[in-house]
Amino acid sequence: HIRLEKVRAYGRTESADSFNPDGSALPIYNRSFRGLVIYDLAEGKLRELKDLQGSPVFSRDDPAVMYLLQSSETGGQARYVIRAVNFRTGAATTVADWTSTDQGGAEFGASPYSDCLVLGLKEGRALYLIDPKAPEPSQRVRRVPLPMRMKGASLSHDDQRVNWQRCY
Repeated sequence: HIRLEKVRAYGRTESADSFNPDGSALPIYNRSFRGLVIYDLAEGKLRELKDLQGSPVFSRDDPAVMYLLQSSETGGQARYVIRAVNFRTGAATTVADWTSTDQGGAEFGASPYSDCLVLGLKEGRALYLIDPKAPEPSQRVRRVPLPMRMKGASLSHDDQRVNWQRCY
């Protein structure tokens, strides 16, 4: 039984789209321009994680850990950084950091089976499979070239298959 109450009057539109795996936390979007806000139902309070932006993908193994993708582009080269953040302690570590000349809008998602992640490049010709638990950082990211442009990607069949939808 979950009881949600209005936290306080607020001028902007807020939204939330998914709980963490054990249902104890809910990210709230458009609440702060300074960082990511998580409503921690276990503690009954809002947690603002300063300087963190993006849509979190929660860990399947640890409900307090979420993965955040930060991307930037300079001179035709994209840089992707994925960080693991414990929203209860604030501890953050870099899981993967790489550059690419592949083009496309980043679409970040999680496996329904494990902590594996997928980064699809919307309208691009590549996607990336990320294993945050691989012991060697250089082996955590694998590029998968695609024969045509994609518009979405996901993992299925216990992470044995990558599903992607072609663009147009």
